[in-house]
Amino acid sequence: MRRERLLNEILRGKPTAFSQSIVIGIFFFIYPWSLCCQSVSESVYPQDSISILKYLSLQKWDHHPTEFQLNSTILKTSLNLAQSFIVSNQKSDGTFIYKYDWIKHSTKGGDDAVREAGALWGLSLLQRQQSSLMLQEAVERGIGFYANQSKDDVGKTIAVPDSNGNTVKCGTIALLGLSIIDYLRSNPEISPQHYKNLNTQLDSYLNTLLWMETKDGHFAYGFIPPTRSLPAQLISKSSPYYDGEALLCLVEAAKYLGKKDLIPGIETTAKAMVHFYVKPMMVENQDPDDAIKFYQWGAMSFWEIEEAGWMSSDHLDATLLVMAHWLIYNHQIVSKKINVAQSLEGLLPTYQLARKENRDAADEIAWVIDNILSRTLALQVGGPFSNQNPFIRDHSTVDPHAIGGFLRDPINPVLRIDFTQHSMHAVILALDDLYFH
Repeated sequence: MRRERLLNEILRGKPTAFSQSIVIGIFFFIYPWSLCCQSVSESVYPQDSISILKYLSLQKWDHHPTEFQLNSTILKTSLNLAQSFIVSNQKSDGTFIYKYDWIKHSTKGGDDAVREAGALWGLSLLQRQQSSLMLQEAVERGIGFYANQSKDDVGKTIAVPDSNGNTVKCGTIALLGLSIIDYLRSNPEISPQHYKNLNTQLDSYLNTLLWMETKDGHFAYGFIPPTRSLPAQLISKSSPYYDGEALLCLVEAAKYLGKKDLIPGIETTAKAMVHFYVKPMMVENQDPDDAIKFYQWGAMSFWEIEEAGWMSSDHLDATLLVMAHWLIYNHQIVSKKINVAQSLEGLLPTYQLARKENRDAADEIAWVIDNILSRTLALQVGGPFSNQNPFIRDHSTVDPHAIGGFLRDPINPVLRIDFTQHSMHAVILALDDLYFH
Protein backbone atom coordinates (compact mmCIF):
# COMPACT_ATOMS: atom_id res chain seq x y z
CA MET A 1 0.00 0.00 0.00
CA ARG A 2 2.91 2.34 0.71
CA ARG A 3 4.08 2.01 -2.88
CA GLU A 4 0.59 2.70 -4.25
CA ARG A 5 0.31 5.89 -2.16
CA LEU A 6 3.69 7.02 -3.41
CA LEU A 7 2.69 6.29 -6.99
CA ASN A 8 -0.47 8.36 -6.63
CA GLU A 9 1.57 11.29 -5.34
CA ILE A 10 3.99 10.94 -8.23
CA LEU A 11 1.26 10.82 -10.84
CA ARG A 12 -0.27 13.96 -9.33
CA GLY A 13 3.06 15.68 -9.75
CA LYS A 14 4.19 15.49 -6.09
CA PRO A 15 7.33 13.38 -6.11
CA THR A 16 8.26 12.09 -2.67
CA ALA A 17 11.90 12.36 -1.54
CA PHE A 18 13.84 9.25 -0.49
CA SER A 19 17.21 8.48 1.10
CA GLN A 20 20.05 7.47 -0.35
CA SER A 21 34.78 -5.54 5.47
CA ILE A 22 37.34 -4.49 5.12
CA VAL A 23 40.07 -2.43 3.50
CA ILE A 24 40.93 -4.33 0.33
CA GLY A 25 43.11 -7.32 1.13
CA ILE A 26 44.95 -7.57 -2.16
CA PHE A 27 46.91 -4.32 -1.95
CA PHE A 28 47.24 -2.27 1.19
CA PHE A 29 47.20 1.07 -0.64
CA ILE A 30 43.58 0.63 -1.80
CA TYR A 31 40.92 2.63 0.03
CA PRO A 32 37.93 0.97 1.69
CA TRP A 33 34.95 0.38 -0.58
CA SER A 34 32.87 3.13 1.00
CA LEU A 35 35.55 5.69 0.11
CA CYS A 36 36.05 4.31 -3.39
CA CYS A 37 32.34 4.74 -4.06
CA GLN A 38 31.90 8.11 -2.36
CA SER A 39 31.50 10.04 -5.61
CA VAL A 40 28.78 7.61 -6.68
CA SER A 41 26.82 7.64 -3.43
CA GLU A 42 26.57 11.43 -3.43
CA SER A 43 24.94 11.62 -6.86
CA VAL A 44 23.20 8.34 -7.62
CA TYR A 45 20.40 9.32 -9.96
CA PRO A 46 17.71 10.05 -7.34
CA GLN A 47 14.79 10.08 -9.78
CA ASP A 48 15.23 6.53 -11.10
CA SER A 49 12.75 4.87 -8.72
CA ILE A 50 10.15 7.54 -9.51
CA SER A 51 10.44 7.04 -13.26
CA ILE A 52 10.31 3.26 -12.77
CA LEU A 53 7.07 3.50 -10.80
CA LYS A 54 5.49 5.74 -13.42
CA TYR A 55 6.61 3.46 -16.25
CA LEU A 56 5.33 0.32 -14.53
CA SER A 57 1.92 1.89 -13.92
CA LEU A 58 1.42 2.19 -17.70
CA GLN A 59 2.37 -1.39 -18.61
CA LYS A 60 -0.09 -4.18 -19.38
CA TRP A 61 0.35 -7.93 -19.08
CA ASP A 62 -1.12 -10.49 -21.48
CA HIS A 63 -3.30 -13.34 -20.28
CA HIS A 64 -2.36 -16.88 -21.34
CA PRO A 65 -3.88 -20.13 -20.07
CA THR A 66 -1.78 -21.51 -17.23
CA GLU A 67 -2.16 -25.24 -17.76
CA PHE A 68 1.39 -26.25 -16.97
CA GLN A 69 3.26 -28.72 -19.15
CA LEU A 70 5.67 -29.51 -16.30
CA ASN A 71 5.44 -30.85 -12.77
CA SER A 72 7.80 -31.56 -9.92
CA THR A 73 8.33 -35.22 -10.92
CA ILE A 74 9.53 -34.24 -14.40
CA LEU A 75 11.79 -31.54 -13.01
CA LYS A 76 13.36 -33.81 -10.38
CA THR A 77 14.18 -36.35 -13.10
CA SER A 78 15.84 -33.61 -15.15
CA LEU A 79 17.74 -32.29 -12.14
CA ASN A 80 19.18 -35.70 -11.24
CA LEU A 81 20.39 -36.15 -14.81
CA ALA A 82 21.95 -32.69 -14.85
CA GLN A 83 23.70 -33.48 -11.57
CA SER A 84 25.19 -36.63 -13.11
CA PHE A 85 26.40 -34.60 -16.11
CA ILE A 86 28.11 -31.92 -14.00
CA VAL A 87 29.80 -34.47 -11.72
CA SER A 88 30.86 -36.69 -14.67
CA ASN A 89 32.45 -33.69 -16.36
CA GLN A 90 34.49 -32.63 -13.37
CA LYS A 91 38.16 -33.51 -13.74
CA SER A 92 40.17 -35.12 -10.96
CA ASP A 93 41.86 -31.78 -10.15
CA GLY A 94 38.47 -30.08 -9.53
CA THR A 95 38.15 -28.18 -12.81
CA PHE A 96 35.64 -29.11 -15.54
CA ILE A 97 35.43 -30.15 -19.17
CA TYR A 98 34.20 -26.91 -20.71
CA LYS A 99 32.99 -28.20 -24.11
CA TYR A 100 32.19 -31.75 -25.15
CA ASP A 101 31.03 -32.90 -28.60
CA TRP A 102 28.81 -35.85 -27.77
CA ILE A 103 28.58 -37.00 -31.40
CA LYS A 104 32.37 -37.13 -31.94
CA HIS A 105 33.06 -38.03 -28.28
CA SER A 106 35.72 -35.33 -28.05
CA THR A 107 36.47 -32.28 -25.93
CA LYS A 108 36.47 -28.96 -27.73
CA GLY A 109 38.36 -25.71 -27.40
CA GLY A 110 40.20 -25.74 -24.08
CA ASP A 111 39.07 -24.17 -20.83
CA ASP A 112 37.04 -21.16 -19.70
CA ALA A 113 37.74 -20.14 -16.09
CA VAL A 114 34.58 -18.05 -15.66
CA ARG A 115 32.21 -20.72 -16.91
CA GLU A 116 33.99 -23.48 -15.03
CA ALA A 117 33.71 -21.41 -11.84
CA GLY A 118 30.00 -21.16 -12.69
CA ALA A 119 29.84 -24.97 -12.86
CA LEU A 120 31.40 -25.11 -9.40
CA TRP A 121 28.70 -22.72 -8.16
CA GLY A 122 26.17 -25.08 -9.72
CA LEU A 123 27.55 -27.93 -7.61
CA SER A 124 27.22 -25.79 -4.48
CA LEU A 125 23.60 -25.01 -5.39
CA LEU A 126 22.97 -28.73 -5.85
CA GLN A 127 24.54 -29.44 -2.47
CA ARG A 128 22.11 -26.96 -0.91
CA GLN A 129 19.18 -28.53 -2.77
CA GLN A 130 19.89 -32.23 -2.25
CA SER A 131 23.02 -32.66 -0.19
CA SER A 132 25.11 -35.80 -0.45
CA LEU A 133 28.64 -36.90 0.36
CA MET A 134 29.36 -37.22 -3.39
CA LEU A 135 28.35 -33.60 -4.02
CA GLN A 136 30.24 -32.37 -0.97
CA GLU A 137 33.41 -34.06 -2.19
CA ALA A 138 32.94 -32.59 -5.68
CA VAL A 139 32.51 -29.07 -4.28
CA GLU A 140 35.53 -29.49 -2.02
CA ARG A 141 37.61 -30.63 -5.00
CA GLY A 142 36.70 -27.52 -6.96
CA ILE A 143 37.15 -25.04 -4.13
CA GLY A 144 40.40 -26.74 -3.16
CA PHE A 145 41.77 -26.43 -6.69
CA TYR A 146 41.39 -22.66 -6.69
CA ALA A 147 42.73 -22.36 -3.14
CA ASN A 148 45.84 -24.33 -4.13
CA GLN A 149 46.33 -22.42 -7.39
CA SER A 150 45.94 -18.95 -5.87
CA LYS A 151 49.07 -16.92 -5.49
CA ASP A 152 49.86 -15.47 -2.09
CA ASP A 153 52.47 -12.76 -1.68
CA VAL A 154 52.81 -11.11 1.75
CA GLY A 155 49.07 -11.15 2.38
CA LYS A 156 48.14 -10.19 -1.17
CA THR A 157 45.93 -12.99 -2.46
CA ILE A 158 45.52 -13.25 -6.22
CA ALA A 159 42.98 -15.68 -7.67
CA VAL A 160 44.09 -18.16 -10.32
CA PRO A 161 44.23 -16.57 -13.81
CA ASP A 162 42.45 -17.98 -16.85
CA SER A 163 44.39 -20.90 -18.25
CA ASN A 164 44.43 -19.38 -21.74
CA GLY A 165 45.95 -16.06 -20.75
CA ASN A 166 47.28 -13.87 -18.00
CA THR A 167 44.05 -12.03 -17.13
CA VAL A 168 42.04 -12.75 -14.00
CA LYS A 169 38.42 -11.96 -14.89
CA CYS A 170 35.98 -10.42 -12.46
CA GLY A 171 33.40 -13.10 -13.23
CA THR A 172 35.77 -15.85 -12.09
CA ILE A 173 36.28 -14.15 -8.73
CA ALA A 174 32.54 -13.55 -8.23
CA LEU A 175 31.49 -17.09 -9.10
CA LEU A 176 34.16 -18.61 -6.88
CA GLY A 177 32.84 -16.43 -4.08
CA LEU A 178 29.28 -17.59 -4.75
CA SER A 179 30.49 -21.20 -4.75
CA ILE A 180 31.85 -20.85 -1.21
CA ILE A 181 28.82 -18.87 0.02
CA ASP A 182 26.27 -21.41 -1.14
CA TYR A 183 28.43 -24.30 -0.02
CA LEU A 184 28.58 -22.87 3.51
CA ARG A 185 24.82 -22.24 3.35
CA SER A 186 24.36 -25.99 2.80
CA ASN A 187 25.69 -26.60 6.35
CA PRO A 188 28.34 -29.13 5.30
CA GLU A 189 29.78 -31.43 7.94
CA ILE A 190 33.21 -29.84 8.18
CA SER A 191 35.51 -28.91 11.05
CA PRO A 192 35.43 -25.41 12.58
CA GLN A 193 38.95 -24.84 11.28
CA HIS A 194 37.98 -25.77 7.73
CA TYR A 195 34.97 -23.47 7.95
CA LYS A 196 37.31 -20.68 9.05
CA ASN A 197 39.69 -21.43 6.15
CA LEU A 198 36.84 -21.30 3.63
CA ASN A 199 35.63 -18.03 5.11
CA THR A 200 39.14 -16.61 4.78
CA GLN A 201 39.28 -17.75 1.16
CA LEU A 202 35.91 -16.09 0.55
CA ASP A 203 37.11 -12.84 2.13
CA SER A 204 40.03 -12.75 -0.30
CA TYR A 205 37.57 -12.97 -3.21
CA LEU A 206 35.31 -10.31 -1.70
CA ASN A 207 38.25 -7.97 -1.14
CA THR A 208 39.32 -8.53 -4.74
CA LEU A 209 35.85 -7.50 -5.94
CA LEU A 210 35.88 -4.40 -3.74
CA TRP A 211 39.22 -3.40 -5.18
CA MET A 212 37.91 -3.94 -8.71
CA GLU A 213 34.87 -1.68 -8.31
CA THR A 214 35.14 1.61 -10.15
CA LYS A 215 33.95 4.99 -8.88
CA ASP A 216 30.96 5.01 -11.25
CA GLY A 217 29.58 1.75 -9.83
CA HIS A 218 30.83 -0.73 -12.45
CA PHE A 219 33.41 -3.45 -11.83
CA ALA A 220 36.60 -3.72 -13.82
CA TYR A 221 36.55 -6.48 -16.43
CA GLY A 222 39.61 -8.07 -14.86
CA PHE A 223 43.19 -7.49 -13.89
CA ILE A 224 46.69 -8.56 -14.84
CA PRO A 225 48.43 -10.07 -11.80
CA PRO A 226 51.48 -8.28 -10.39
CA THR A 227 55.02 -9.26 -11.24
CA ARG A 228 58.22 -8.62 -9.33
CA SER A 229 58.57 -5.27 -11.07
CA LEU A 230 54.97 -4.21 -11.74
CA PRO A 231 51.87 -3.93 -9.55
CA ALA A 232 48.59 -5.50 -10.62
CA GLN A 233 46.90 -3.62 -13.44
CA LEU A 234 43.14 -3.27 -13.70
CA ILE A 235 41.49 -3.68 -17.10
CA SER A 236 39.25 -0.66 -16.89
CA LYS A 237 36.44 -1.69 -19.23
CA SER A 238 33.44 -3.39 -17.62
CA SER A 239 31.10 -6.24 -18.52
CA PRO A 240 27.34 -6.37 -17.82
CA TYR A 241 27.75 -10.06 -16.95
CA TYR A 242 30.52 -9.39 -14.45
CA ASP A 243 28.78 -6.34 -12.97
CA GLY A 244 25.79 -8.50 -12.09
CA GLU A 245 27.82 -11.49 -10.92
CA ALA A 246 29.95 -9.32 -8.63
CA LEU A 247 26.89 -7.59 -7.16
CA LEU A 248 25.18 -10.93 -6.47
CA CYS A 249 28.29 -12.29 -4.72
CA LEU A 250 28.53 -9.27 -2.43
CA VAL A 251 24.79 -9.32 -1.71
CA GLU A 252 24.77 -13.02 -0.77
CA ALA A 253 27.86 -12.61 1.43
CA ALA A 254 26.19 -9.79 3.34
CA LYS A 255 22.77 -11.43 3.55
CA TYR A 256 23.63 -15.02 4.34
CA LEU A 257 27.06 -14.94 5.99
CA GLY A 258 26.63 -11.83 8.12
CA LYS A 259 29.12 -9.57 6.33
CA LYS A 260 26.97 -6.52 7.05
CA ASP A 261 29.76 -4.00 6.45
CA LEU A 262 29.18 -4.61 2.74
CA ILE A 263 25.59 -3.30 2.78
CA PRO A 264 26.24 0.47 2.29
CA GLY A 265 28.40 -0.22 -0.76
CA ILE A 266 25.87 -2.73 -2.11
CA GLU A 267 23.11 -0.13 -1.94
CA THR A 268 25.24 2.41 -3.78
CA THR A 269 26.19 -0.06 -6.48
CA ALA A 270 22.65 -1.38 -6.94
CA LYS A 271 21.34 2.17 -7.52
CA ALA A 272 24.04 2.77 -10.12
CA MET A 273 23.23 -0.49 -11.91
CA VAL A 274 19.53 0.36 -12.04
CA HIS A 275 20.57 3.50 -13.86
CA PHE A 276 23.03 1.77 -16.19
CA TYR A 277 20.93 -1.25 -17.14
CA VAL A 278 17.26 -0.81 -16.19
CA LYS A 279 16.57 2.73 -17.36
CA PRO A 280 17.46 1.83 -20.99
CA MET A 281 14.86 -0.96 -20.80
CA MET A 282 12.15 1.69 -20.44
CA VAL A 283 12.86 3.27 -23.83
CA GLU A 284 10.04 2.24 -26.17
CA ASN A 285 10.87 -0.45 -28.73
CA GLN A 286 14.47 -0.70 -27.53
CA ASP A 287 16.28 -3.96 -26.83
CA PRO A 288 19.70 -2.88 -25.48
CA ASP A 289 22.33 -5.58 -25.80
CA ASP A 290 23.80 -4.93 -22.35
CA ALA A 291 20.39 -5.38 -20.73
CA ILE A 292 20.03 -9.08 -21.54
CA LYS A 293 23.61 -9.75 -20.43
CA PHE A 294 22.87 -8.15 -17.08
CA TYR A 295 19.30 -9.39 -16.72
CA GLN A 296 19.41 -12.60 -14.68
CA TRP A 297 22.30 -11.50 -12.46
CA GLY A 298 20.69 -8.15 -11.78
CA ALA A 299 17.28 -9.68 -11.13
CA MET A 300 18.70 -12.24 -8.69
CA SER A 301 20.64 -9.48 -6.90
CA PHE A 302 17.71 -7.07 -6.70
CA TRP A 303 15.41 -9.82 -5.44
CA GLU A 304 17.84 -10.76 -2.67
CA ILE A 305 18.13 -7.09 -1.67
CA GLU A 306 14.36 -6.61 -1.75
CA GLU A 307 13.76 -9.73 0.35
CA ALA A 308 16.38 -8.57 2.86
CA GLY A 309 14.49 -5.31 3.31
CA TRP A 310 17.36 -3.07 2.24
CA MET A 311 16.76 -0.07 -0.03
CA SER A 312 13.02 -0.02 0.69
CA SER A 313 12.66 3.53 -0.64
CA ASP A 314 14.18 2.56 -3.99
CA HIS A 315 11.33 0.19 -4.97
CA LEU A 316 13.36 -2.71 -6.29
CA ASP A 317 10.09 -4.67 -6.36
CA ALA A 318 8.86 -2.35 -9.12
CA THR A 319 12.28 -2.52 -10.77
CA LEU A 320 12.06 -6.31 -10.98
CA LEU A 321 8.64 -6.13 -12.65
CA VAL A 322 9.89 -3.55 -15.16
CA MET A 323 12.80 -5.84 -16.02
CA ALA A 324 10.47 -8.83 -16.46
CA HIS A 325 8.10 -6.82 -18.64
CA TRP A 326 11.00 -5.73 -20.85
CA LEU A 327 12.28 -9.32 -21.11
CA ILE A 328 8.88 -10.67 -22.18
CA TYR A 329 7.61 -7.92 -24.48
CA ASN A 330 10.64 -5.98 -25.77
CA HIS A 331 13.26 -8.70 -25.82
CA GLN A 332 10.56 -11.27 -26.69
CA ILE A 333 12.31 -14.04 -24.81
CA VAL A 334 9.64 -16.64 -25.64
CA SER A 335 10.38 -16.36 -29.37
CA LYS A 336 14.07 -17.32 -29.00
CA LYS A 337 14.97 -20.69 -30.56
CA ILE A 338 18.07 -21.35 -28.46
CA ASN A 339 18.56 -22.29 -24.82
CA VAL A 340 17.58 -19.21 -22.78
CA ALA A 341 17.29 -20.92 -19.40
CA GLN A 342 19.54 -18.25 -17.89
CA SER A 343 16.66 -15.77 -18.21
CA LEU A 344 14.59 -17.99 -15.90
CA GLU A 345 17.16 -17.44 -13.14
CA GLY A 346 15.85 -13.88 -13.05
CA LEU A 347 12.19 -14.56 -13.86
CA LEU A 348 11.64 -17.16 -11.14
CA PRO A 349 12.54 -14.88 -8.21
CA THR A 350 10.45 -12.15 -9.86
CA TYR A 351 7.52 -14.55 -9.97
CA GLN A 352 7.79 -14.98 -6.20
CA LEU A 353 7.47 -11.23 -5.79
CA ALA A 354 4.68 -10.86 -8.37
CA ARG A 355 2.51 -13.42 -6.59
CA LYS A 356 2.31 -10.98 -3.68
CA GLU A 357 2.08 -7.71 -5.59
CA ASN A 358 0.65 -8.13 -9.10
CA ARG A 359 -1.51 -11.15 -9.98
CA ASP A 360 -1.65 -10.30 -13.71
CA ALA A 361 2.14 -10.15 -13.85
CA ALA A 362 2.46 -13.36 -11.84
CA ASP A 363 0.14 -15.30 -14.18
CA GLU A 364 1.96 -14.12 -17.29
CA ILE A 365 5.41 -14.76 -15.83
CA ALA A 366 4.33 -18.27 -14.78
CA TRP A 367 3.17 -19.00 -18.34
CA VAL A 368 6.48 -17.74 -19.76
CA ILE A 369 8.48 -19.85 -17.30
CA ASP A 370 6.56 -23.02 -18.11
CA ASN A 371 6.86 -22.37 -21.85
CA ILE A 372 10.60 -21.73 -21.82
CA LEU A 373 11.45 -24.46 -19.33
CA SER A 374 9.48 -27.06 -21.31
CA ARG A 375 11.47 -26.22 -24.42
CA THR A 376 14.68 -26.22 -22.41
CA LEU A 377 14.04 -29.78 -21.23
CA ALA A 378 13.75 -30.82 -24.89
CA LEU A 379 17.42 -29.76 -25.18
CA GLN A 380 18.60 -32.17 -22.46
CA VAL A 381 20.39 -35.28 -23.70
CA GLY A 382 18.53 -38.27 -22.29
CA GLY A 383 16.15 -35.97 -20.45
CA PRO A 384 12.40 -36.45 -19.86
CA PHE A 385 11.48 -34.38 -22.96
CA SER A 386 14.43 -35.39 -25.19
CA ASN A 387 12.18 -37.40 -27.53
CA GLN A 388 10.66 -34.10 -28.62
CA ASN A 389 14.03 -33.21 -30.20
CA PRO A 390 14.68 -35.21 -33.43
CA PHE A 391 18.43 -34.45 -33.26
CA ILE A 392 18.78 -36.00 -29.80
CA ARG A 393 16.41 -38.82 -30.68
CA ASP A 394 18.45 -39.71 -33.76
CA HIS A 395 21.75 -39.74 -31.82
CA SER A 396 20.94 -41.96 -28.89
CA THR A 397 23.83 -42.28 -26.44
CA VAL A 398 24.84 -43.77 -23.11
CA ASP A 399 27.95 -41.58 -22.85
CA PRO A 400 28.18 -40.35 -19.21
CA HIS A 401 29.84 -37.16 -20.44
CA ALA A 402 26.68 -36.41 -22.45
CA ILE A 403 23.69 -37.77 -20.53
CA GLY A 404 21.98 -34.97 -18.63
CA GLY A 405 23.76 -32.15 -20.48
CA PHE A 406 21.80 -29.32 -22.12
CA LEU A 407 22.39 -28.19 -25.71
CA ARG A 408 22.72 -24.55 -26.70
CA ASP A 409 20.33 -25.05 -29.62
CA PRO A 410 18.37 -28.01 -31.01
CA ILE A 411 21.01 -29.24 -33.50
CA ASN A 412 24.34 -28.27 -31.94
CA PRO A 413 26.25 -31.35 -30.67
CA VAL A 414 28.63 -29.34 -28.45
CA LEU A 415 27.66 -29.49 -24.79
CA ARG A 416 28.97 -26.45 -22.91
CA ILE A 417 29.19 -26.74 -19.13
CA ASP A 418 27.62 -23.29 -18.60
CA PHE A 419 24.41 -24.09 -20.49
CA THR A 420 23.86 -27.09 -18.24
CA GLN A 421 24.67 -25.07 -15.12
CA HIS A 422 22.16 -22.32 -16.02
CA SER A 423 19.49 -24.84 -17.02
CA MET A 424 20.04 -26.83 -13.84
CA HIS A 425 19.78 -23.71 -11.68
CA ALA A 426 16.53 -22.78 -13.44
CA VAL A 427 15.16 -26.24 -12.60
CA ILE A 428 16.19 -25.84 -8.94
CA LEU A 429 14.47 -22.45 -8.71
CA ALA A 430 11.39 -23.78 -10.53
CA LEU A 431 11.06 -26.63 -8.03
CA ASP A 432 11.32 -24.18 -5.14
CA ASP A 433 9.20 -21.31 -6.50
CA LEU A 434 6.62 -22.58 -8.98
CA TYR A 435 6.23 -26.37 -9.04
CA PHE A 436 6.80 -27.03 -5.34
CA HIS A 437 3.31 -28.50 -4.96
